Amino acid sequence: MSVSVLSTIFEHANRGGDARLLGVGNSQRYHAFPASDLQWIDMYRRISSASLFGAANADPILIFVDTNPFQWLDLGGYTGRFLQLGNSGSGERVVNLTDHGFNDRTSSLLMLAGGRGTEFRVSFRDRFLDTWREVLDNELAGSEASRDGDPILTWEMFPQGISHLNPSLTYLKIHQSLDIALNWWPDYKASITYHIFLHATGGNLRGWVQRWAYWVEGGSKSDDIAEALEPKVISGMNTLNDNLNTRLSAFDGFGIDDVYYLPGRQLSATDTKTGWTTEDVTIVLQL
Repeated sequence: MSVSVLSTIFEHANRGGDARLLGVGNSQRYHAFPASDLQWIDMYRRISSASLFGAANADPILIFVDTNPFQWLDLGGYTGRFLQLGNSGSGERVVNLTDHGFNDRTSSLLMLAGGRGTEFRVSFRDRFLDTWREVLDNELAGSEASRDGDPILTWEMFPQGISHLNPSLTYLKIHQSLDIALNWWPDYKASITYHIFLHATGGNLRGWVQRWAYWVEGGSKSDDIAEALEPKVISGMNTLNDNLNTRLSAFDGFGIDDVYYLPGRQLSATDTKTGWTTEDVTIVLQL
């Protein structure tokens, strides 16, 4: 397999200590390193610097993720605080993670090859939030459930152990908290979650809801609430699919070759980005 982009991660600052060479092949978009892989190569929460080598046909991008930013809750996967580094130039770029508050914080890592062609970027939150509010409010109208604030619009990258999701694929994720108001009874908390799969086919962008789920807090009314909520969640999935493909058809005729994701809101290309994966997802369309 020929290599598209290369980077090196180091144990210490200024390219010191143990080092590991990472690459993404020409037929790949991502090379994913979950916590288990970083532990296996003895780099789990031990990365202090990195070098990214410029390439002629692609840009190397490293996304360092701290899944345990609070010390008491590990969010797992590729969810949490992130530092994204890129190199759109032709030489070597060396970065000390200390300069970005990320020294020895990386518990999972994504390397990807970007910039392989003309790209168009859209914010998941910008494009979808208003639609989501309208769809969900209509589905819940007349029921005891209502939105508790706005949803978390994020990603689910290479999911492990999540039913109906392929661990080799990447997804958009919607997580919405709900309030269940009962007569003569304290309110219950609940939530619903949808996972969306997007892909390029025949030069167009298509997608569907791959998975739905819901949760209701425990109590004597939980089963009754779940029984009433489930058909709403399923109906919402069908409505979401209809709205999704109506919106995606707006990109027909653009000649889309591929789609991939970056964390946060990145409507303009940048070689350094920090934030939280739960803030937004940038959908990158390669033409």
